[in-house]
Formats: sequence, C-alpha cells, structure tokens
Amino acid sequence: MLSKTKGIVLKVTNYAESSIISQIFTEQFGLQSYIVNSVRGKKPKQNPSLFQPLNQLVMVVYHQPNGGIQRISEIKNDPPYQSIPYQINKSSVALFLNEILYKTLRHQQADEKIFNFIINSLEVFDHTESSTKHFHLHFLSQLTRYLGFFPEGNQSMETPYFDLKSGCYVSTILELQLVMDMKEAALLYHYTKQPLTNPNHEAIQQASKQLRKDFLHKLVLFYQLHTDDFGTVNSLEVLEAVFGD
Repeated sequence: MLSKTKGIVLKVTNYAESSIISQIFTEQFGLQSYIVNSVRGKKPKQNPSLFQPLNQLVMVVYHQPNGGIQRISEIKNDPPYQSIPYQINKSSVALFLNEILYKTLRHQQADEKIFNFIINSLEVFDHTESSTKHFHLHFLSQLTRYLGFFPEGNQSMETPYFDLKSGCYVSTILELQLVMDMKEAALLYHYTKQPLTNPNHEAIQQASKQLRKDFLHKLVLFYQLHTDDFGTVNSLEVLEAVFGD
C-alpha cells in the first residue's frame, strides 16, 4: 500500500554492494527500516546526501503493516538544511543528537507530538545565527517531556537538587553520583521552562563551559537511567572536543 509520510533519518547501514538500509523515524509509522538500492558507487540512482543524519524527508513508501524492511517509491529532502551540514559546531551537535534520538526512538511508535517537536526544533537550530553551545542541552531537557520522564516538581530553596533516579527535585543528596547539584539543577529547570527560540534566562547565559560539560554528563546519565538498553554515547567525546577551548 502506497502512503505519503514525512521522516527523519536516524541511522544508515551499508547493505550488499550498492544498497543501504536506512532507519527513519516517520510521522505516520514511527521508526521504520527502508532498503534503498543503487545509492552507493560511481553512478548512484539515489543521492546519498539524502540520508545524512537528521535529514528531513518527504517520502512515498510501500508500507507493510506487519513490519520488516520497507521500500521507498519517491523521496526528497524537504526542507533542506541551510547551515547544519556546513558549520562544524552545528554538524557535531546534529551527530550527537542523532545518536541520542536513535537510542530513545528505536522502539517508538508513531507519535505526532514528538515528531513535530523534533522537526520544529531542528528548523530553529538550522536558522539560528546565535551561539549553538546551549541548543543540545536545551533540546534534550525538553525532549524528556515526550519520552515520559520529564522532571517533576520545581527547583527551589526547599528542593535545590535533582535526583536522576526518581526524576524529581529534592531537598537532600543521597547518592552524589546520581544527583544534579544546585547549579546543574537550576540549569535543568530553566532549560525546561525557557522556549528553544529564546533561551535568555540569566542562569543559562552565564553558565560556564565546565558547568555545561558537567550538566551534559548528568543529562546523559539521566537518559541512561530512564531508557532501556541506552548504552554509551560514542559521539559525546567528539562534541566536547568541538566545544572545548
């Protein structure tokens, strides 16, 4: 059955001599695997750049509801990114977010809200001309809302810390390795409250490089604790090198 759907490229695996299998998070069907023939080699019939990480696609697909590897009838990149593939900071962030999204969405069914959040956020990121050092932290903090482990409560003088296991702001630290300290918890709170289009809270803007680094490691741990088979994040080291002095 032919169906039209939007999609976001999350993973590509080489297959046979000239084909690939691309795992694409689709608006209509959730995460699906598509085989694409003649995409590698000297004279590919499909443009390999279509399947770059986090590319947004519009596709006509042969969808089999029983699962398995699907096929694509028509495909185009829409909208094409204007800056993400061409700026090292942005492309590094995209690779990192691509890995996180694949780990969290690989068992995800179709969900219009999470799909729209991702594509709208990526378009904001693509068009922003300001600093990109906060975007991945901001995005991942807000993504938790759609994944089922959005932080509960409020960061305050009474509950200044954030417990990674319970997902709540708390008054005392029980396990140091599994808690965000006051500054980290304040960042998390403001990232979840401020819109991606305007992260202008003083606590965000004044966060030092070391604080952002520590916060990112705690945020990744938060994801690990609340996502089955999450594993390690291979692109984290590369991202930190790009944003280092």
